[in-house]
Amino acid sequence: LEEYIEQGQPQIQREKIAYDVMMIDIDFFKLVNDTYGHDAGDVVIKTLAEILKSSIRDSDMAVRYGGEEFLVLLRHATHEATVRIASKIQSAFREKNFYFGNETVTKTLSIGIARLPQDNDSIWKVIKYADMALYEAKSTGRDKIVEFSPEMFEGY
Repeated sequence: LEEYIEQGQPQIQREKIAYDVMMIDIDFFKLVNDTYGHDAGDVVIKTLAEILKSSIRDSDMAVRYGGEEFLVLLRHATHEATVRIASKIQSAFREKNFYFGNETVTKTLSIGIARLPQDNDSIWKVIKYADMALYEAKSTGRDKIVEFSPEMFEGY
């Protein structure tokens, strides 16, 4: 991700390339690892990675950003397309059944969205803003898609 942005940042600014950024987190992921083990957690993460790969275009990018967090960069996506893609990812993941031993488990996602250049002209700040929107989604009930707004600064 750092290499991609470092190499692409001059072109992004010069050509005014728009990116919508989604920060995605698996709700209560730690509970999967603690209850069913790390192999079960790996299955959940791989499933999300497959859903992401099938939901975005070749010109877009999805990376694992942390333990159970993923970052998606949508190049030249309209606002409507971004919301539609986020909803598609969220629904596809929610509909997956995970079988661990004798139990069937479903999981949900929280998603934060921010936009370049609408929210800021720095890709790193837009990533931070998507993270702030994700925090808002998680702190207000999870299993939500929240778009960044400047009012979120009040909570930081």
